[in-house]
Amino acid sequence: MLKKLIFGLCVATISLLTNAQSITVPEQLRGKTITLIMPYAPGGDTDAIQRFMGEQAKKLTGLNFVYVNKAGAGTILGSNDAALRPADGLTLFGGDNSTHVFNPAIGLTNYTDPKLLQPVSVFGITPQFVYVADNSPINSIKDLIAYAKANPLVNYGCSATQACLYQAAIFNSISADQANQINYKTVTETVISVINGDIVMFMAGATAGSAHVQSGKLKPIAVGWSETLSVYPRARPISDALSQFRAVNLQMISVPAGTPTTIVEFWNTVYRTIAQLPEVKERFGTLSIINTGYTVQQSEQIIARELAHVQKLKVHMK
Repeated sequence: MLKKLIFGLCVATISLLTNAQSITVPEQLRGKTITLIMPYAPGGDTDAIQRFMGEQAKKLTGLNFVYVNKAGAGTILGSNDAALRPADGLTLFGGDNSTHVFNPAIGLTNYTDPKLLQPVSVFGITPQFVYVADNSPINSIKDLIAYAKANPLVNYGCSATQACLYQAAIFNSISADQANQINYKTVTETVISVINGDIVMFMAGATAGSAHVQSGKLKPIAVGWSETLSVYPRARPISDALSQFRAVNLQMISVPAGTPTTIVEFWNTVYRTIAQLPEVKERFGTLSIINTGYTVQQSEQIIARELAHVQKLKVHMK
């Protein structure tokens, strides 16, 4: 048994060294501390995923990481902080759909314009799930649509900009004008409100609702992806009821604009390498994160694609 354990540790060490040897840390970053800024309070999907990936980057590069949560103003405070830091490769920004898709779509481009934040890597795509209380009579997106039409004054909730606007798009697309009835709350407040029946539903990734689903307090009824996912196989695609509708959160890394191309490519290589590690694939699988390994150009194209999709939905938003 001991021999097997030692052998396993040796294999893991060799694997890590092999990966590390394929990545050369630029001279200007060696021995430095990397600051990873996240525009949310601790505990949500993006925060948890970015910290996990930061730890993998730390192991792979040998660089030290410091995590900074700067929430507020719909991610603008954190975005602004990151964008105004020196473009020296020592600052990473853990952005998502709010920072790079929805804020530009609704005109909040002051701090999320690509001229100020350079996308480095879309390392994961997180489909969003619709959650309701476990004892709710709503069991599908079709049930939710019928409920929304029959109950025009019922409250709904969300804990992130993209989730709020996806929900607004759902209701407006079915001529149930509920945008003014969607309440922005923290993840904890939203979950409690759904469980207590104060609001009907909210939308978030698998992480935000998993503990409450396991405890029998919430149930996921739909997913904003083109197929069912293993974490919640009973959650059918929203597109079953709303054609071509998807609701996802891009997990990504950016740097301040003006960061040297060699540094941008270095961080892209780091995150693409991490995304293919077995332990990362396993973690992503449990969270229903669609595993990716995109180049800088491909990442920019994905962001542009999602922006175009949201802008099309925005036609129905008020």
